[in-house]
Amino acid sequence: MYNRYIKNEYILKDYSNKYRYYGDFGFCVQANKFFYLRCFKEKGQLTNIPWYEVLYKQYPSSKFILNIRPLNNLLKSNYMFRGGINIRTVKKQYRLIYKKDIDIMLDLIDFFYKYNCMVLKFFSENNIEKNLIVYDIENDPISKLVKYFNNFNLTLDSNYYKKHFVAKKISKHYDRRLSKWLNIAREYPELTKKGNLSTWIEIKNKCALLNLSNSNYTASN
Repeated sequence: MYNRYIKNEYILKDYSNKYRYYGDFGFCVQANKFFYLRCFKEKGQLTNIPWYEVLYKQYPSSKFILNIRPLNNLLKSNYMFRGGINIRTVKKQYRLIYKKDIDIMLDLIDFFYKYNCMVLKFFSENNIEKNLIVYDIENDPISKLVKYFNNFNLTLDSNYYKKHFVAKKISKHYDRRLSKWLNIAREYPELTKKGNLSTWIEIKNKCALLNLSNSNYTASN
């Protein structure tokens, strides 16, 4: 996608028309996938351009799914993923910015809210909220997506949907990594605290504080 974009080409060209699946393509236009925490912060040529804006301009009739999940689970998942490879890579590439693991976690919290609020604001300002659905991958039923896409004569088979949220010991470093996470959680309990509000409401409230709340989108859209 990145190489096509910098060549001023359609970023999804040459993909099969029969099967379409795109996932984890990043947040802002960049060549380095570990750059996501610096999106919208660095003064680069492309780093302030979100992929969803590019997709909308090139494919204006597209439908978008904004996946969300409880923040505390997201933080732990990022920290534990493949023995902490994401955290180690970010620290290595941005060692002058991130001295400790907690520095990355705190920036991830900031990014989580700002990115989601920016998405909602973009769809609202362009009057295309009907082309967006917010989906909590841990708490929303798959029927929510099925119903949404049925409105556009797009049929999804829910039998293909499976959730995989059980942490697995995929490396010999798992126990050591988990111990480090628990130490961080003890020092910064707010990282693992579960609030009384849904993730969606927490995001909406944060958007209001960030002055990014002009969206009329509701969780039932």
